[in-house]
Amino acid sequence: ALSAAVLGADTRTVTLTTSTLTAGVSYILTINNVTDRATVPNTILPNSTAAFSFGSSLEISEFMAANASTLADVDGEFSDWIEIHNPGASAVNLVGWSLTDTASNPFRWVFPSKNLAAGGYLVIFASGKDRRAPSSELHTNFKLAVDGGYLALVKPDGTVASAFAPA
Repeated sequence: ALSAAVLGADTRTVTLTTSTLTAGVSYILTINNVTDRATVPNTILPNSTAAFSFGSSLEISEFMAANASTLADVDGEFSDWIEIHNPGASAVNLVGWSLTDTASNPFRWVFPSKNLAAGGYLVIFASGKDRRAPSSELHTNFKLAVDGGYLALVKPDGTVASAFAPA
Protein backbone atom coordinates (compact mmCIF):
# COMPACT_ATOMS: atom_id res chain seq x y z
CA ALA A 1 0.00 0.00 0.00
CA LEU A 2 1.15 3.54 -0.71
CA SER A 3 1.98 5.41 2.50
CA ALA A 4 3.41 8.69 1.18
CA ALA A 5 3.96 10.74 -1.96
CA VAL A 6 6.51 13.58 -1.75
CA LEU A 7 7.15 16.17 -4.45
CA GLY A 8 10.88 16.55 -5.13
CA ALA A 9 12.78 19.85 -4.96
CA ASP A 10 12.87 19.92 -8.78
CA THR A 11 9.01 20.01 -8.68
CA ARG A 12 9.01 17.29 -11.36
CA THR A 13 9.78 14.15 -9.40
CA VAL A 14 7.41 12.42 -7.00
CA THR A 15 8.84 9.87 -4.58
CA LEU A 16 6.38 7.19 -3.54
CA THR A 17 6.79 5.30 -0.29
CA THR A 18 5.10 1.93 -0.02
CA SER A 19 4.72 -0.89 2.41
CA THR A 20 7.17 -3.74 1.87
CA LEU A 21 7.07 -5.05 -1.70
CA THR A 22 7.48 -8.72 -2.46
CA ALA A 23 10.27 -9.69 -4.85
CA GLY A 24 9.05 -11.17 -8.10
CA VAL A 25 5.53 -9.78 -7.80
CA SER A 26 4.11 -7.41 -10.41
CA TYR A 27 2.28 -4.31 -9.25
CA ILE A 28 0.03 -1.80 -11.00
CA LEU A 29 0.28 1.90 -10.12
CA THR A 30 -2.82 3.91 -11.04
CA ILE A 31 -2.57 7.70 -11.32
CA ASN A 32 -5.76 9.61 -10.46
CA ASN A 33 -6.61 13.32 -10.24
CA VAL A 34 -3.29 14.59 -11.63
CA THR A 35 -2.98 18.22 -12.62
CA ASP A 36 -0.08 18.58 -15.02
CA ARG A 37 1.27 22.13 -14.68
CA ALA A 38 4.29 21.64 -16.92
CA THR A 39 4.82 23.99 -19.86
CA VAL A 40 5.29 20.89 -21.99
CA PRO A 41 2.73 18.33 -20.73
CA ASN A 42 4.02 15.01 -19.44
CA THR A 43 2.94 11.65 -20.81
CA ILE A 44 1.18 10.53 -17.61
CA LEU A 45 -2.53 11.14 -17.93
CA PRO A 46 -5.16 11.08 -15.18
CA ASN A 47 -6.46 7.57 -14.49
CA SER A 48 -3.53 6.02 -16.34
CA THR A 49 -1.74 2.91 -15.11
CA ALA A 50 1.87 1.79 -15.03
CA ALA A 51 2.96 -1.79 -14.43
CA PHE A 52 6.19 -2.57 -12.63
CA SER A 53 7.85 -5.54 -11.02
CA PHE A 54 10.02 -5.49 -7.94
CA GLY A 55 13.12 -7.63 -7.68
CA SER A 56 12.28 -9.73 -10.71
CA SER A 57 15.14 -11.52 -12.36
CA LEU A 58 13.62 -13.11 -15.44
CA GLU A 59 16.02 -14.11 -18.19
CA ILE A 60 16.12 -15.37 -21.73
CA SER A 61 17.40 -18.89 -21.13
CA GLU A 62 17.38 -20.18 -24.69
CA PHE A 63 16.27 -19.23 -28.19
CA MET A 64 16.29 -20.70 -31.67
CA ALA A 65 16.25 -18.92 -35.02
CA ALA A 66 15.58 -20.94 -38.20
CA ASN A 67 13.80 -23.71 -36.31
CA ALA A 68 13.38 -26.50 -38.86
CA SER A 69 12.35 -29.47 -36.74
CA THR A 70 12.89 -28.91 -33.02
CA LEU A 71 9.57 -27.54 -31.75
CA ALA A 72 6.31 -27.09 -33.66
CA ASP A 73 3.73 -24.46 -32.73
CA VAL A 74 -0.01 -25.11 -32.47
CA ASP A 75 -0.34 -24.54 -36.23
CA GLY A 76 2.17 -27.32 -36.90
CA GLU A 77 4.77 -24.81 -38.09
CA PHE A 78 8.39 -24.75 -36.91
CA SER A 79 8.60 -21.09 -35.94
CA ASP A 80 11.55 -19.42 -34.20
CA TRP A 81 11.18 -19.50 -30.43
CA ILE A 82 12.41 -17.84 -27.24
CA GLU A 83 12.45 -19.44 -23.79
CA ILE A 84 12.03 -17.26 -20.68
CA HIS A 85 13.09 -18.53 -17.25
CA ASN A 86 12.07 -17.30 -13.81
CA PRO A 87 14.89 -18.39 -11.48
CA GLY A 88 13.24 -16.56 -8.58
CA ALA A 89 11.42 -17.98 -5.57
CA SER A 90 8.11 -16.28 -6.44
CA ALA A 91 5.84 -16.29 -9.47
CA VAL A 92 6.06 -13.22 -11.74
CA ASN A 93 3.16 -11.76 -13.68
CA LEU A 94 4.49 -10.87 -17.13
CA VAL A 95 2.08 -7.99 -17.73
CA GLY A 96 4.08 -5.05 -19.07
CA TRP A 97 7.24 -7.08 -19.76
CA SER A 98 8.28 -7.18 -23.41
CA LEU A 99 10.44 -8.87 -26.00
CA THR A 100 12.18 -6.98 -28.77
CA ASP A 101 14.58 -7.50 -31.62
CA THR A 102 15.21 -3.77 -31.91
CA ALA A 103 17.13 -1.90 -29.19
CA SER A 104 15.44 1.39 -30.13
CA ASN A 105 11.96 -0.17 -29.67
CA PRO A 106 12.04 -1.86 -26.24
CA PHE A 107 8.29 -2.50 -26.15
CA ARG A 108 8.00 -4.10 -29.60
CA TRP A 109 5.98 -7.07 -28.29
CA VAL A 110 4.38 -6.72 -24.85
CA PHE A 111 3.32 -9.72 -22.78
CA PRO A 112 -0.28 -10.12 -21.65
CA SER A 113 -1.12 -10.77 -18.00
CA LYS A 114 0.30 -14.26 -17.53
CA ASN A 115 2.03 -15.74 -14.49
CA LEU A 116 5.40 -17.44 -14.79
CA ALA A 117 5.84 -19.77 -11.82
CA ALA A 118 8.89 -19.68 -9.56
CA GLY A 119 11.58 -21.75 -11.27
CA GLY A 120 9.36 -21.95 -14.35
CA TYR A 121 10.02 -21.69 -18.07
CA LEU A 122 7.86 -20.28 -20.87
CA VAL A 123 8.31 -20.68 -24.63
CA ILE A 124 7.18 -17.80 -26.84
CA PHE A 125 7.22 -18.35 -30.59
CA ALA A 126 8.91 -15.59 -32.58
CA SER A 127 6.69 -16.22 -35.60
CA GLY A 128 5.39 -12.79 -36.55
CA LYS A 129 1.83 -14.03 -35.77
CA ASP A 130 1.36 -11.60 -32.83
CA ARG A 131 -0.74 -13.77 -30.50
CA ARG A 132 -1.17 -12.56 -26.91
CA ALA A 133 -4.05 -14.58 -25.44
CA PRO A 134 -2.77 -15.54 -21.96
CA SER A 135 -4.44 -18.96 -22.02
CA SER A 136 -2.98 -19.87 -25.43
CA GLU A 137 0.40 -20.23 -27.05
CA LEU A 138 2.17 -16.85 -27.25
CA HIS A 139 3.65 -15.52 -30.53
CA THR A 140 5.64 -12.30 -31.01
CA ASN A 141 5.02 -9.87 -33.86
CA PHE A 142 8.58 -10.42 -35.14
CA LYS A 143 10.84 -13.28 -36.23
CA LEU A 144 14.44 -13.84 -35.16
CA ALA A 145 17.23 -12.94 -37.57
CA VAL A 146 18.93 -16.09 -38.88
CA ASP A 147 22.28 -14.32 -39.21
CA GLY A 148 22.22 -13.01 -35.64
CA GLY A 149 20.86 -9.81 -34.21
CA TYR A 150 19.56 -8.13 -31.11
CA LEU A 151 17.14 -9.87 -28.74
CA ALA A 152 16.07 -8.55 -25.34
CA LEU A 153 13.65 -9.22 -22.53
CA VAL A 154 12.61 -5.82 -21.16
CA LYS A 155 11.08 -5.00 -17.76
CA PRO A 156 7.90 -2.88 -17.60
CA ASP A 157 10.02 0.15 -16.62
CA GLY A 158 12.00 -0.12 -19.88
CA THR A 159 15.22 -1.53 -18.43
CA VAL A 160 16.72 -4.58 -20.08
CA ALA A 161 16.53 -7.72 -17.93
CA SER A 162 18.30 -10.01 -20.38
CA ALA A 163 19.76 -9.43 -23.86
CA PHE A 164 21.79 -10.88 -26.67
CA ALA A 165 23.50 -8.65 -29.20
CA PRO A 166 26.01 -9.25 -31.98
CA ALA A 167 29.61 -8.53 -31.03
